[in-house]
Amino acid sequence: MRNMRAFLPSLVSLLLSATALAGTGATVATDNVKARLLSENASIAPGSTFTVALELDIRDGWHTYWRNPGDSGQATRLKWTLPPLFLDSDIQWTTPHRFDVPPLVNYGYAHHAMHLVDIRAPKELKPGEVALAATANWLVCSDIFIPESADLQLTVPVGDGAKDPAVAAQFDAARADLPKPAPGTASAELKGQELQLTLNGDWGEVLQHADDVSFFPFAEGSIEYAAPQRMVRDGQAVKLALKVGYAPPKSGPVEGVIVLAQGKGAGSSRLPLTLSAPLAVSPAAGAAAAAPRFA
Repeated sequence: MRNMRAFLPSLVSLLLSATALAGTGATVATDNVKARLLSENASIAPGSTFTVALELDIRDGWHTYWRNPGDSGQATRLKWTLPPLFLDSDIQWTTPHRFDVPPLVNYGYAHHAMHLVDIRAPKELKPGEVALAATANWLVCSDIFIPESADLQLTVPVGDGAKDPAVAAQFDAARADLPKPAPGTASAELKGQELQLTLNGDWGEVLQHADDVSFFPFAEGSIEYAAPQRMVRDGQAVKLALKVGYAPPKSGPVEGVIVLAQGKGAGSSRLPLTLSAPLAVSPAAGAAAAAPRFA
């Protein structure tokens, strides 16, 4: 009996650990990245939409890529294998960082990345466990590019759909880094070899307090990534001048992420916002010379 009493705390600890890890898939390590799947929910409720993340821990000095990788690279991709009637969605891309790899500029992530994906469960879901699987492919870069991949799995029980507190901080941090809707209106104008974005005065205080503004376009080749982005204040508005790339925008809105930065150094902060700016093309605007894109 004394031996049994001594064993019980260890048994309870083991069971609690297994429960905490129920929504965490096994880690697969490549030469430069450790990858795994995480479920925000400790269980899946029938008919619910829940969020799963592809978590990448990236080797120091290396980076993976955003949806628009910049001058070189390739966006991370996920191919899901789900049970019948489950539906996945596109990756929700957190705000990228700029990486200067002269003469190139890349957009992506260093150290750590959380790629969120919403998955819809069918109403007909029966009690038991749900096995989710995905093949993740990414390109990782330092001074060379290396394609890597991992076959990942995650098992989550069917239940009431409660969130898993063990991973709450990671999902909260990822959502905090998702671009928010812009608070005001914007416009875009193509003038020769320059694309000018205007953030209007209805953006309010967030624009007035910004020390710097930078733009990450969704469309590949729409700007020259390595060229300076010139910010000029025009009353309550801000204009951002960009050099067009090998595939300048021709119609429709100019879309991407606009980042408002305040302060410099360790005390700086940034506010990422989604941008959709109607495009006007001046008569003098012309297409930029075609430029090759590195693999």
